[in-house]
Order: sequence, then structure tokens, then C-alpha cells
Amino acid sequence: MIPDHLFDEGINNSLLQKDMECVKKHRDVYEKSQRDYEREQRYMLSSQDSDTCEIHDQFYRDHKLLLVLFRALAVMPITRSRPGTITFSWRSRATAYAICFYIIATVVVLFVGYERVMILRSIRKFDDYIYAVIFVAFLVPHFWIPFVGWGVANQVAIYKTSWGKFQVRYYRVTGENLQFPNLKTTIVIISVGCLLLAVCFLLSLCALLEGFLLRHTAAYFHIITMINMNCALWFFNITIAIYGALSEIVDHGFGFTFKEMGLFVDAAYCSTLLFIFADCSHKSTLKVAAGVQDTLLSIDVLSVDRPTQKEIDHFIQAIEMNPAVVSLKGYAHVNRELLTSAISMIAIYLIVLLQFKISLPKEPQIK
Repeated sequence: MIPDHLFDEGINNSLLQKDMECVKKHRDVYEKSQRDYEREQRYMLSSQDSDTCEIHDQFYRDHKLLLVLFRALAVMPITRSRPGTITFSWRSRATAYAICFYIIATVVVLFVGYERVMILRSIRKFDDYIYAVIFVAFLVPHFWIPFVGWGVANQVAIYKTSWGKFQVRYYRVTGENLQFPNLKTTIVIISVGCLLLAVCFLLSLCALLEGFLLRHTAAYFHIITMINMNCALWFFNITIAIYGALSEIVDHGFGFTFKEMGLFVDAAYCSTLLFIFADCSHKSTLKVAAGVQDTLLSIDVLSVDRPTQKEIDHFIQAIEMNPAVVSLKGYAHVNRELLTSAISMIAIYLIVLLQFKISLPKEPQIK
């Protein structure tokens, strides 16, 4: 059995040791600067914690209206299932709504499409046939939704969720939340603008183009909104609309008829979208490369060791040799070269169509 004096001495030593540890802990806290204390607090944050991601996810808050618009149009049924996480599920309410919306829209599109095809089959004149093709082509994007929207929804959900984790890590390193200046305002303008442009575009075509009935516009509203994101259809519409307008001018002269103006509106609308799409992508890639290079060049190389200097030089060379690109899933790079190649392709098809028109025998005029 331990003697009482040894037991008391052990207790006192243990208490003294704990008291000294407590004093050291408090002294370290007081001696630390405010910056060191905040850094330790940030280091304790985890990018895997959903509540933490929700607090710092400014990217989601800025894009929220765009996601709501995609769900409303049944284009991409992704949802914020829990804080900090965006998911896609075939059993979610958003997907059920998208399927029901798509089925109803498909019935309307097939009904209008049947009428447009019947009109197309009844036409014998080449110019009128090309002119009628436009209305049928506008219905095609509706059948792309399950493939270009729902098919990549899971990847989009993973991408947007990863933004929340990245913003937490950015805050841990810099001590500031990642900011997107004017992004929310820009998205509001683009989202509302796309809807208004779709309505105005359809109503203008209905008023200007003969044979485009007002009741048919019900099948086109959600499709026209998606046309703002369908690059392939822009090329087709620009070619057909410009040919139709030039054909009217060749036959009857430039008379500012409703038909001519309607075709010019179609061509101008799709041409503007193509230009914005290519030009903005080109400028964005240049800004990414220039921004990274400027950051690396601003480093004081005299304050770092030799291996770090070599890594910076290799990184700058890699950026110059492999510039950033915007790719359509590998099928095409979106830049100004896409714009020039599109203009060349459209010009070639216009020449072929106009030559074919000139070679056709002219119909005798009835006196």
C-alpha cells in the first residue's frame, strides 16, 4: 500500500502539472495574434461538412434563378436536396415534374408538327418549301431534351456541388469568401431576357411570316428558350432565313415586305446568339490564361528557391503551349475561329442554294 505522504506528493505533482498545462494553454491563446487565431479557426473547417459549404456557397446563391428556370422548363431537373449538395435522381419530384411536362409538351409539339408537315407536303414551289422547313426545324430541339438535358444532369449536379467544396477551401487559404462581381445581376438579366426574347421572337414571326399561326406558338415557347443554347440550330436557321430573304429580293426586289422582315429577324436573332456565344467564349479563355500568368509573374522570384523558380517557368510555358479552351464535349472548340468557319460554311450553302434557284425554270406569270 502506498504511504500517505507519497500519495499526497503524487496528487500535488499531478495537479501542478495540469495547472501548468492550463496556464500554458491560456498564455498561448493570449500571445497569439488575431490573424493566427483566425487562421486556426479556418483550418478547423471541413469542405466535406454540408452546413459549412452552404454558408460559403455564393456560387449557388448567384445561380439559383438559372437552376429554377431549368427545372421549370424541364430541361435539367437538378435540386438542392440538402445543404451544400445539388443532386439528380430519377425518383425525385423535379424529375417526375420534368417527365410530365415533357409528355404534355410532346403531345402539343406532335400536333403542331403534324400540321406543319402537312403544309410542307402540299407545297410545290422550291422557295416556299425551304421557307416552310424553318417551322419544322424549330420543333426538333424538343426531342433533344432527354439526351442533352437529363443525360448530363448528374454530371452538372456533381460540378455545381464541387463549387461549394472549392469555396470552403478557398476561404480556408485566403480568409475571404470567393466573390463573383455582378454575376447574380447578369444571370437575372440573361434568364429573364431569354424568356422575353423567346416571346417577342415568336410573336414577331407570327405577325410577319405568313402561315405561322398564333395557336402554333404554344408548341414553340419552351423550345425557343432552348434555342438560345442550341448552337447547331443557329447555323441551320441563319442559312435558311438568309436564303429565304435573298430569294424574295431576287424575285420581287427589296420591298420591306412582312415576309422579308420576318426572315431577317430570324437570321439576325440567331446570328447575334452565335456571335455572343463565340466571342464571349474566346474572351473568357484569354482572361483565364492571362490571369494565371499575371499571378505567376507577380511572384518575387528572388524570394523563392531555385526549384520553385523552375516550376513557375514550366507552368508559364505550359499555359502558352496549352491554352484554355471551351469545348462542346470534344466535338468543337468554341472561339472566334468557330464564328469565321460558320460564316464560311453558311456562305457556301447560300451560294449553292442560290445557284440551284437560278437554274430552276421560272413559272409563267398569269396575265
